[in-house]
Amino acid sequence: MGNRVRVLPGSRGKRFVTYFAGVVLLALCAFYVMIGGYAKAAPITAGPIVDAAIDAFAFNPQVITVTAGTMVRWTNNQSGIQHTSSSDVTDTLSTNYWNSPFLSTGQSFTRTFTTAGVYAYHCNVHFGMHGTVVVLSSVYLPMILQG
Repeated sequence: MGNRVRVLPGSRGKRFVTYFAGVVLLALCAFYVMIGGYAKAAPITAGPIVDAAIDAFAFNPQVITVTAGTMVRWTNNQSGIQHTSSSDVTDTLSTNYWNSPFLSTGQSFTRTFTTAGVYAYHCNVHFGMHGTVVVLSSVYLPMILQG
């Protein structure tokens, strides 16, 4: 019978198939990157805006509940009286700090809330005016709504 070479499992045949599959995968990845497939992420858009009125020496609503990424816009609707929207956090280096300028009638101030948490605020002119912004993580919102 002649001398025949027997290819055992796990030898050259399998290595060639593995090598060939790797080359094909690498080529497909390179083609994907070359055509710009890596940059096809969804565009970043601004989050929704929630309005809060300042009137009759009060924030309305007094408690604002939003999801992360939402912008809150405070508008002074009180005639002839200035107000502010200022965080109860006093550390100006904190990411939770904000302090609007004095808002005359019809002027607005906006702030985007990006991190879940509870943010207490007040008016620097009228110390009895208080409000709260509750920011929910958008990741957990569906679970909360389902109850």
